[in-house]
Amino acid sequence: MADTVHFHLERMLPELDDLEKRGLFNQQEIKEIVKKRRDFEYLLKRPSPIKQDFLNYVEFEQNLEALRKLRKNALVRDLKASEKWRNSLSDYASVMHIMLIYDRALTKFKGDLSMWLQYLEFCRSHAPRKMQKVTSRCLQLHPNVPGLWMYAAAWEFEQNLNVTAARVLMQRGLRMCPRSEKLWIEYFRMELTYMQKLKARKSVLGLDTENPLKLKLTKSQNESDMTMRDVEEVSEDEELKSEVENEGDDEAVSLEDELSLKLSQAIFKNAVAAVPSSLDFRQRFLEVLDNFEFEQKEDLEDQIYASIALDFPRNEDSWDWLARRYIVGQKVGYHYSLMEGKRRALELYEDGLQAIPSAHMFELYARFLLDILDMDSTDLDSSTSPDSSVKNKTNRHDIADELIELYNRALVAGFVSEALVKGHLEILLRSGMVDEAAELGRNFCERLDTKKFASVWEWRISLELGQISLSFSNVDSMLAISKLFQQALTCVPLSDARRLYLMAMEFYTGQENHFDVVISLLESAMAGGSGGRIGSGLACTMVDWILHSQGIKQARRVYTRFLALPGPSVELFKHCISVEGRSLGTSGETQELQIIRKLFNEAVELYGENDTQLWTMYYVEEIKAGQVNAAKNVYWRAKKALKDPTAFVERHQML
Repeated sequence: MADTVHFHLERMLPELDDLEKRGLFNQQEIKEIVKKRRDFEYLLKRPSPIKQDFLNYVEFEQNLEALRKLRKNALVRDLKASEKWRNSLSDYASVMHIMLIYDRALTKFKGDLSMWLQYLEFCRSHAPRKMQKVTSRCLQLHPNVPGLWMYAAAWEFEQNLNVTAARVLMQRGLRMCPRSEKLWIEYFRMELTYMQKLKARKSVLGLDTENPLKLKLTKSQNESDMTMRDVEEVSEDEELKSEVENEGDDEAVSLEDELSLKLSQAIFKNAVAAVPSSLDFRQRFLEVLDNFEFEQKEDLEDQIYASIALDFPRNEDSWDWLARRYIVGQKVGYHYSLMEGKRRALELYEDGLQAIPSAHMFELYARFLLDILDMDSTDLDSSTSPDSSVKNKTNRHDIADELIELYNRALVAGFVSEALVKGHLEILLRSGMVDEAAELGRNFCERLDTKKFASVWEWRISLELGQISLSFSNVDSMLAISKLFQQALTCVPLSDARRLYLMAMEFYTGQENHFDVVISLLESAMAGGSGGRIGSGLACTMVDWILHSQGIKQARRVYTRFLALPGPSVELFKHCISVEGRSLGTSGETQELQIIRKLFNEAVELYGENDTQLWTMYYVEEIKAGQVNAAKNVYWRAKKALKDPTAFVERHQML
């Protein structure tokens, strides 16, 4: 071990001599550097070195290099005008030394991706000439990590400005990870980015007309028939590259532009073949494409949309994407007007309802019409068509009528969902049909398939509160609203009823005699076993509400009822303890302390085996109350009750 350490230190002597000779470090500092490096070298030569030792060594060397640069800059500033700083061994030895440390570390920890990425980032910043070598080593060891292929290709494309090498890396990555959606998407994005750069270059060169030259690719095959092997052959074809280079700037740019387009088309085709069953995957291609502008963009979009229509005829979202294309396309200046785009979109939605009659298809159709309705009225009214008798008019009133008709069709066909029901009520109210909306809301609250929807009850209660001139002396109004709340909280599952309970608590504020109804309903729901975290959260909220409106005694009465239910949660116990703790902080009475102890004892009886935090809270509460002996007792009880008391003991030592 000592021989190896001395060998590494001896290799550093020329560098250290140069640092002293050039006045960057004095002799004492050089000794400190040698001592520090010797310590690190011994750590690295242990039988089982740890990763952190290597990282600490790298950090030390980076800090040393930063200090060297600062001192060098100070010396350079003091040089006379006739003098010039000449680089020497010490100017690059530190970088080479850090790279050597990384090499030694990665010999030990080949599988550590985070260390590989740190090494790559260091090379990218300080030794770009070594990037290809280090990247190759990393990819040989981790060929199935898509992110590494993307990282390497991005460096070649953005920093090294080598498009061919970036393509080759992407293609090799896809051979190793053919089902990596992100790798396909990034390859597609890279080709479009390159095409965008070529477009800017063509603009600078003044190339406005199509170049008459044809690529070798088009002589042998059409882009729709290209396979991944064809893409690789074209991107690596040396004869084609030399032909492009010999044609001059304008011809070369046009040829590269055409090649990049055909590669983009082939990438999508092969991506679909590799991942055939994911609609989201194809939608991401469209999202990427939406960020670029070029002449053949619509052709590429046609290819993607055609594949969606062909492969996903039974997917509602595919019909939605196909239809919305005509509205999105109109915004970016396609050849059809908004009216024409709307007509085509509605036709596709109707075809979708014929192919997949479902509630989700109706929801997507309705959402589209709502989006059209919310568009700027000037955009809608400015679109004109020679065919004034076209069925799908674009003014707001007619779109609202179409939407109401669509909701009625869904209702008649028996397709109901919370989104459809809520949308139906809102569009009626938005159109000024208040009575019709109120009647429909009442019907929905009575139907077996819709009375469980929380949003329907919320909507109806809000409407009733707005219509009734409510006075607390008006007994009939109070009873009507109270009955409505009881029906809603009985029909809606507790998991969806949080907002309804909050509305009820707000409504009954200041009416203690009626508030007990809401407590009883929540108590019944939690007793039925459907409470869970939501039920406990509502119980905590209700306890806080009563605490602020009626005081600690009423809050204590309510939380006692909740804790008496089967299986009260530990969160509810902790909240009740917190409520009593606030009261104890203000009054200092022993009664509250006894109540807190009782709550803690009940909680640890149920959850004391696993909940370290609960025992810590209990211990801290006794210490705050000045009960040292009681706190010691809690400590020993916790060590005995907990399955693993290690965390509790550590927290206790920190207190």
